[in-house]
Amino acid sequence: MLVFTRHARVRCAQRAIPHDAVEATLAWGREYAQPSRHAVYFLGRRQVDTAARLGVNVGRFENTAIVFSQDGVVVTAIRTRSPRRFRPRRQLR
Repeated sequence: MLVFTRHARVRCAQRAIPHDAVEATLAWGREYAQPSRHAVYFLGRRQVDTAARLGVNVGRFENTAIVFSQDGVVVTAIRTRSPRRFRPRRQLR
């Protein structure tokens, strides 16, 4: 069972992201580790295609990203076309 913060519940409602989308993103999405100790799961075109080849239709949830805290609580949810925003940036020296 997934636990949502109040912020995550509000954002899912505002952005029309159903609970099924969160579960599909967690199951089929790609994980991006963050230096802030959060984990981001992103369900992009490649992951949707992989699921479709295995007979699972998650196409309507494409471009969904879910942010989890270290203890597995859903922090927020967004829709974005670019997973680049989840890659850690290089630190300037």
